[in-house]
Amino acid sequence: MRIGIFEGRKANYNRAVLKILIEKEPLKAWDIAKEIAKGIMDKTQDVYATLVRKNGRLNELLEKGYIKVLSNKCYTPSLKGIIAYFYMEKEPRISSSYRNILSITSHIPDEMTMPFLGFKVKGEFVKQKIQNIEFTEEELLQLKNFIDESLTWIDLDSIHEEELVMLLILRLMRKNEQLIEELKEMLSKTGKF
Repeated sequence: MRIGIFEGRKANYNRAVLKILIEKEPLKAWDIAKEIAKGIMDKTQDVYATLVRKNGRLNELLEKGYIKVLSNKCYTPSLKGIIAYFYMEKEPRISSSYRNILSITSHIPDEMTMPFLGFKVKGEFVKQKIQNIEFTEEELLQLKNFIDESLTWIDLDSIHEEELVMLLILRLMRKNEQLIEELKEMLSKTGKF
């Protein structure tokens, strides 16, 4: 998988920001800078300037969809950011404050297009089908293997979070044979299978 935002000169701060947010909790820009600078005041000010300037690290991470800003001006990772983190980290540790992000059903829009197949499906239909199928703690850690094996062809900077959600939904649906059969039946009716 290619993740351009985490390559080259700018990669160190981008990785540090994402790692801090995921392993700790939503933080304001100054608190992120303090974490990166390890509390050294002069360095904290320099890091803060790098993070918040016009084309700073936080703006780039926001534009690419790896983080979001909450109403209290704290930054939080997106599901896409968590996936990037899983891909990059050898031993991922996710703060318990992100259970809502890891709940796949919270990311399902009202209507979605099935990846690779091109037909639309009502979000409510998908939610009903997977509402009782969630990732366990162990499976979340195995998500790294799924990403390594299944998403190697993706340029994560270019893919939208909704498309990633659909790929994860298909992965969840694999855990239930009845859902696979229903999906096959639905695809056969649309002429896509």
